[in-house]
Amino acid sequence: MVRRNWFGLNVLLALFLVGCAVYYISLEISRNNLVMQEKCAKAAKEFFQEEGFSNKSMANYRSHYNKKLNKSFVEISCMDNLGDGIFNVSKTLYDVFERKVYAEYAWQSQKGKKYWEVKPYLCRMLDKSGETEKEFDDFVKQYMD
Repeated sequence: MVRRNWFGLNVLLALFLVGCAVYYISLEISRNNLVMQEKCAKAAKEFFQEEGFSNKSMANYRSHYNKKLNKSFVEISCMDNLGDGIFNVSKTLYDVFERKVYAEYAWQSQKGKKYWEVKPYLCRMLDKSGETEKEFDDFVKQYMD
């Protein structure tokens, strides 16, 4: 009977140690994700500034560390007033560290037309083309979520 109790205690001890190990590993993974998010945010800010976007009055960015892909992304959005009521809107998704363009979108207003009547003049996502801002946004979402 004593032998059975030792066996049961050994099993409980082993389960306890496995549980502790799993908990410790999950803490390390969470800590690593936080470190990567911080690196990504810092690199995205530097990228935005180095590429001259910070000099534009109507430009902004958002960054995201995608842990599934282990990559850092930045989406940069700009609006330029070209004068005479004409505006240009552009959005680009980059891999921050590789400086690779994943997607580009650009649209320009036209005099005498409503914004929904004007198609973008550029909508490219990796190796495919698109027709709408929604297609671009849907593509970007898979990298930025």
